[in-house]
Amino acid sequence: MYVCLICSAPESRRACEVRQGLADFFSTLLVAQRWGEDQSNRHAERDDEGHMRQHVRVFAWLVLFGSFAPLVSDAKTVSKPKLLVVMFDDVSTCLVGDACVDTNCVAVMHSDGSIAKQFAATDSFRAVKPSDELVTTSASVLCLHLSLAESDRKAILASVADFKASVQDASLKAMKPKTASLRTGDGEINLSRYLDGFWIAPWDAAEHIPRGITPATDGVITVVGTLDQAQDIVLPITVCGLTYGADFGLGGAGYSWIPYSNGYFFQCAAPQTFFHEWLHQVDFAYENLMGVPDLYGGVYPACGLGDPDPHRWFPSPDDCSSDPDSPACGGSCTIEFNSHVLSAHYDFSLQYVGNHCRDGRLDYGEVTVDQGGACGGVARRKAAALPMS
Repeated sequence: MYVCLICSAPESRRACEVRQGLADFFSTLLVAQRWGEDQSNRHAERDDEGHMRQHVRVFAWLVLFGSFAPLVSDAKTVSKPKLLVVMFDDVSTCLVGDACVDTNCVAVMHSDGSIAKQFAATDSFRAVKPSDELVTTSASVLCLHLSLAESDRKAILASVADFKASVQDASLKAMKPKTASLRTGDGEINLSRYLDGFWIAPWDAAEHIPRGITPATDGVITVVGTLDQAQDIVLPITVCGLTYGADFGLGGAGYSWIPYSNGYFFQCAAPQTFFHEWLHQVDFAYENLMGVPDLYGGVYPACGLGDPDPHRWFPSPDDCSSDPDSPACGGSCTIEFNSHVLSAHYDFSLQYVGNHCRDGRLDYGEVTVDQGGACGGVARRKAAALPMS
């Protein structure tokens, strides 16, 4: 916090820079307008129709946008988070568990909403590899083959591209994510249970991602289809995304899972879902890897009563109705909150660090700073890096 000379009052540095940019913008616009009026008067006698010459207008607009450009790009540092998007495009898993004998059951559905099979809603309900012995010993078994068509993969990558564009827009181009994509191919997989559905947790995904994660990787996002097309049965899911911070992620990076919900009437793998889940990774990294203290820690004052410097706290993307300066504070949440979290609360003078294997701190599981634990095999992982775009 410091005193902004433009308004002679305390405010955040970024707010002051924006205020200064606006002042410069309107000052330049006024000069352009006066120049245009002067040129218009000089040429009025030679303008048969009495209209301002078009080149005067063009010049004024060039000056206008020229003065506005620093507002968009004037960040002390440009962060380029490196994200690995892993598509599980051809995997098999088997749902196993006790038989449904009463009303306390979990239903696995066809895509039209009819019931394909039911399991007892107990801890026995799991998703394991087809080669697991539980497939032969469990009372109820349903094996699924989950695949992504080429059109599905293109749709996923289009959502990723839109997500990256949204981050650039929200940050005024001070943050430009770079991504690489990886396909796992055919394989068996264990899935982790969340409520009455399943997801790919970091420990489920680890063996299927042999390359691509390095200490420079700031985040991993996995995507899996939910439809067994041959049987027309959908994998049970209860949320559209789950995220772990870098402490329990992969290779020292944050980790998110987003289902490509083919077979359902809604699509989880939308651009704003990628934005939302990635912000959970940022939320962890901002305080724990980058060392930026959080004033509130999720316990907020009343709406409109937050600290004057919004960089002093970074809300979870789930805090849309409680973040005191949220446009939706006290009301209903909207997807616009993703942009608010980044644009209002991230200090863009800071270089983003999303991997604890390069944060210069001794983190959980490390033997020495940035070495050991999840950071082992650094040389091997550096050689396994994938091109980013």
